[in-house]
Formats: sequence, C-alpha cells, structure tokens
Amino acid sequence: MFYTALLVSAGALVLGAAWYANLHGGAAMYAKLGGWLATELHRLIFNRILSENSAYGLTYLAGTAAVLALEIPVLGYRNSSIFRLLHPTQTTMMDIFIYVARVVGVFGLLISIFSLGLADLVPRLLQHVLPAKIFALQNPILQTVWLIIVMDFLKYWMHRLQHAVPFWWEVHKFHHAAEEMNVITTARGHPIDDAFRLIYFAAAAIVFGASPMQLVVLGLIEAVHAGLSHSMLPWNFGWVGRWILVAPTVHRVHHSPESIHYDRNFSAIFVTWDRLFGTYDTSGILNATIGVNDNPYNKNGLVRDLVDCAVRCARALLPIRRRPDALTGAAD
Repeated sequence: MFYTALLVSAGALVLGAAWYANLHGGAAMYAKLGGWLATELHRLIFNRILSENSAYGLTYLAGTAAVLALEIPVLGYRNSSIFRLLHPTQTTMMDIFIYVARVVGVFGLLISIFSLGLADLVPRLLQHVLPAKIFALQNPILQTVWLIIVMDFLKYWMHRLQHAVPFWWEVHKFHHAAEEMNVITTARGHPIDDAFRLIYFAAAAIVFGASPMQLVVLGLIEAVHAGLSHSMLPWNFGWVGRWILVAPTVHRVHHSPESIHYDRNFSAIFVTWDRLFGTYDTSGILNATIGVNDNPYNKNGLVRDLVDCAVRCARALLPIRRRPDALTGAAD
C-alpha cells in the first residue's frame, strides 16, 4: 500500500492548496481538487482496501465464530466472550475497535500510514531480491503442510524478537496491554507491529513459495487456533498440549503479568518449539490475571493509544537497550 501512504500523506497538502485557492477566488480549482480527492479516496477505500482484505476478514470471522460456538456450552454465557463483548470494559472496547477495523479492511490503511508505506514497498522490493520458491515442494498437499510447519517455526522466532528487541517490544506491548481475554483479543495489535510482521512473513512467503490460496488456508487455521488460545477456555489438551499444540491455558500463561511467567510460551500453534528451545513454562501455575505492569493503554481512547504507542517505539530506538520489563508476549 505504498500508493495508499502517498495518497493519504498528500491529502492534507491537496486540501490546503484547495482551501488557499478558494480564498483567492479559485472556486473552479477548489472544486476540481476536491472532486479528485473524493474520487481517489472512494476508490482507495472501497475498491482497493476492502477487496484486498476481504479474504483476510472472512478468515477472521470464520475463526471467531468457530470459537464462540464452543465457549457458551463449556464456560456458560456469563463467562463467555460474547458476554464480555456485549458488556465491554475499556480494554474490551479497544479489542472491538481493532477487530472491526481488521475485518472491514480499514486496518490495512492504518498499517500503511504508520509504516509510511514501507509495509507494502519493502515486500515488493524483496520480490526482486530474494530467490523465489527455493524451498517450495511440488506436491500441493505436502507444500501446504510444509508451510504450516515452517511458518509456525518462523513465527516462534519472530515472537521472541518482538519481546527481545526494545522498539519492537514497545509496539508488541500494545497487544499485551489487554486486561481481559476473549476470542477477538488475538486481533489486538498496533499497525507498526503488523508492518514488521508483514515484511517478515512476506520474505518467508517468497522463498517458501506460498500461494494466495495456501495463505488463506494458513490464515483460517491461525484464526481458529488464535481464537482458542485467547479465550478463557480451561483446556490444557493433556499430553498433546504439553508437547504438540498450544492450549488455551498455555497461551494464557504467556499473557501473565507475573515475573515467574516472563518470556515463556512463545509458540503460536505448535508448542514443540517452546519445548525444543527452552521457553516452555514448567511452573505449573496458571495465572488468574493477564496484562503488563505499568500499563499506559486502555484509558485514553484508540487514536491516542495508537499514537502514544508509536511515540514509545520511536523513543526506544535511541538508545537501543534491553527492555527492563521483559514480559511474556504474544501477538497471537
């Protein structure tokens, strides 16, 4: 969406020029500039953003619906995500705003704006630099299974970077600032965090040969599993949850504000990575609360929180240092 960023950035200049022209009798120029801007914004929002994000939005909705259907019979209505969404606190309102923005495609515009278009430009450049499909398999079924495994492996290491790199942690912290868990908390994230993720996985998709359809399949699997892992379902999946798949209770520990749980349970789908690389939580203690210490969010509204998070990210760039509040984290 490099074009998007340029259009939005130039919009203020166009409006300023039109306003100046109108003050000096240039009514025709004002009308022409205003008409052009309205046409371009309409095309951008309704033809470009919504069409590009329709499949992504549908996978989010499908994943959410699947988990919601499980919660009520297991947890009961008053303990379910539906109850919390219908009786939202400030932190849940933030989840709702961001979830809706993702589903309808508006979040793509925010990613473009906050990344100054780099979230679209860099992947395009990578297509001309990286060798395409060098790790792809010919069989489409094996290729899809291979992508599920390798993308989850890469996501594990990206997640560790999100917690270890100071400026990345500042934007990833926005996800961890949620003070309640529900099935749409998985969507909670800052546009800058998403920009980093898009670039990271764009490079992976190129060299591993991920097709658009395979990415949709991956997105649906991740949406369902992320909804489960961000729910309050009391499932630990037994042996499977200890060695193969991330269970809801395992990921809840990752969102714990308790120091005993710091930097644990980074895996997204396969808990195997935490086991292999020594980040699996073995305390046996399940946290009753989630969040981060010294939480600056959920109090001043979505726009201010998004801007404040971006400022904190910029400040963390100088000097580069290990963040002092090294918390567990997960954007999914």
